[in-house]
Amino acid sequence: MMYKLRIVLLDEISSYDEGKLINLLLYKDKDKFSIFHGKVNVSEFILWMKDNESNIRYVDLPDHNCSIDSIAYYIHEFYEKIDVDNESLIDMMFEYRASHCFKFAARGVNFPEIYIGKSGENYELSLYTNKGEWRYLIDIDDLFTHILH
Repeated sequence: MMYKLRIVLLDEISSYDEGKLINLLLYKDKDKFSIFHGKVNVSEFILWMKDNESNIRYVDLPDHNCSIDSIAYYIHEFYEKIDVDNESLIDMMFEYRASHCFKFAARGVNFPEIYIGKSGENYELSLYTNKGEWRYLIDIDDLFTHILH
């Protein structure tokens, strides 16, 4: 069974347009934990997810032709080993990040680079930093059914 992602509003709901304190929770059976706790513009966050649903579901990583540890780790390694003369590949990676990284859904917020996307036959949420990394397989249909529609 895969993890499910939920946005939990912690502030009183007056308007989604202003910054609201949220928890992004992952859960599976009795296992439940937060991957982000902070203020975001919930309307913009959800609109970004709706606008990028097709990319999240169907677009693969650029220049990717083998199994990977995680999307976040692959992107980290891409920028570590980048050929600065390959502008088209750099642009493709930026476009991928813009439609798969929650940081782009919460502009102006100190949001970690959490990626969501297709990984082989599954979907994942992943993070890679110098302090640590994680990767969780998620139920993408549940996400777009319960959070966005």
